[in-house]
Amino acid sequence: MTDTVTSTTQADEPHRDAGTIAVLVAIAMVPIVGLFAVVVDAGRVTAERQQLQTAVEGAALAGAIDRRDGVSACASATTHITNAVGAAPTITCAATGTATAGTVNVSAATTSDLSLGALFGRDSANITVSAGARTGGATAVSGVRPLSICAEHPALQAWISSGFTDTSTYVVGIESDGATCAGDTPGNWGVLDLDGGSNSTAVTQGWIDNGYEGVVQVPSTIDGDPGIPSPAFDLTAIIGQPIVVPIFANAADTGQNAQFSIVGVVGIVIEEATLNGTASGRHVRLHFTTETGSATPTGCCTTGTQIDAGVTAARLCNLDGTGDC
Repeated sequence: MTDTVTSTTQADEPHRDAGTIAVLVAIAMVPIVGLFAVVVDAGRVTAERQQLQTAVEGAALAGAIDRRDGVSACASATTHITNAVGAAPTITCAATGTATAGTVNVSAATTSDLSLGALFGRDSANITVSAGARTGGATAVSGVRPLSICAEHPALQAWISSGFTDTSTYVVGIESDGATCAGDTPGNWGVLDLDGGSNSTAVTQGWIDNGYEGVVQVPSTIDGDPGIPSPAFDLTAIIGQPIVVPIFANAADTGQNAQFSIVGVVGIVIEEATLNGTASGRHVRLHFTTETGSATPTGCCTTGTQIDAGVTAARLCNLDGTGDC
């Protein structure tokens, strides 16, 4: 009798244990499901935030560049964000300063639906991001031509003083025209050895026709090519076209030892060139422009030690509240 009772009690114990484990598992599933919900939703919200942040950064930069080209910065920024993320979030945009020396600040806000957060009383998350871009004088440019103009030349000074609006045509002589920064080196139009390779006339002519494929930094020191512009060079390909040339503040030595201190870049359109005859009679007739033609500004922005002559570049200056805009 006793053995029978004992046997029945032992047979019931596994069922009791199974019931206890089931309850414990059910209780444990609550935080596990919660953690899973947090991980899933947080990962998706983070991805959406990063996508929107990238779009806003691109929008601020695009707005600054388009503003430089005469397009509404904020209209450009809104279009960029809409194209990048599809449905348009709430966008705030402000442009300050000028197209050539200003900032474009863009922010965007949206709501992300949570897949599992509703189980815990939260069905959405707010996402807000921002970015800013600054425009200013270019500090690095690719595609420049190997001719350079003296920073003190009256024509260049008039262009800068006008706020880059002067449409006058100027005759710029090969010799210094009374400017002093050429020193003993001939020329407002000193020919530059842009890659330091003492290049042949053919290589230099290629740079005149098509632009230098490398990047010219501002400021920098660049060697000069021997001689001054002469009939050996042909400017036909660039007559009437917007091009970018370096500005030099001073020049030292002559010939193969010549060095030019580059302090800026400027856009010009050469209307006519006379490169034969006496040195004093050689000249180019030109007007200045903010157009860059095939040149590409890649660095921004000039400071007080450099010259902003209207070749404008843009850079991001604020990322989600952090930066120097």
